Amino acid sequence: MSRLLALWLTLLAAFWLTRSMTSAVIFGNADRSYEGLFLLVTVPALQALLVAWATRRPGPFAHALPVRTALRQPDLRVILLLDAAVLVLGWLLGTLGELGWFSLTHGRNLPSTWIALKAGAAAVVLFLDTREMSPEQGQQRRWLLGLAAGLLALALMVLFDVLRPLPALLLPGQPRPLSWLLVHGILFAAGAGLVLRIQRLFRRGRAAAALALDWALGLGLLAALVAALHLFQHPFLTEPWGSFAATCNSLAVTALLAAALLARGRPVHQPESFAGKEH
Repeated sequence: MSRLLALWLTLLAAFWLTRSMTSAVIFGNADRSYEGLFLLVTVPALQALLVAWATRRPGPFAHALPVRTALRQPDLRVILLLDAAVLVLGWLLGTLGELGWFSLTHGRNLPSTWIALKAGAAAVVLFLDTREMSPEQGQQRRWLLGLAAGLLALALMVLFDVLRPLPALLLPGQPRPLSWLLVHGILFAAGAGLVLRIQRLFRRGRAAAALALDWALGLGLLAALVAALHLFQHPFLTEPWGSFAATCNSLAVTALLAAALLARGRPVHQPESFAGKEH
């Protein structure tokens, strides 16, 4: 995921510079429309995906490893089945049936409670895993405890519906799109940086867990892009984009929980290839 992000940011900068110079020279102004912003974000993203796929390492699709490994673990199979049930009910009864208790976008209901439970469970698993580390692994232990604390904070904020009003509470005098982008953007950047640091630890001996973190980052970034682009036209997410972003967020938390469970009890320093098999 770090490679994909680097490709996307590089192509985004090149596309923005080329587009801005072309607009300024030919038309005498810059394109600030929603369509222009949408193309500015999505075209480099598609280019980055194509470049990453064309230059991938030979062999089987590495990111299928955490899915295959999770399906072999009874606890993760149950979690994935419950996850699918909650999301299907959310789309059928919440998005289409407009029943608030099953809605994917309204706070303090079944889907949000399920997300909070997953985040809290991942925090507990990581905390218990750090108790088995040796004193020589103090730095790794601190990073894992930091991620556990972040997941616990996320669980509490989702459970008590704090994330929704947080931008207005922290930046009351700012326009809603700006305050939302600033507050949630900072939170996302901090969380993504922490996850990328943990992923570097998991690469040495915990390949399936590291790749599960890739899924979490990708799904979280997709939800953030959908929400950010949508806010330029509306002060809130409309359907079905709201439910789509909420689905991506829920699956991202599932991937974080899967990473914690897949990494449980495994050594940190044993080298292992991403394309290898998890034993």
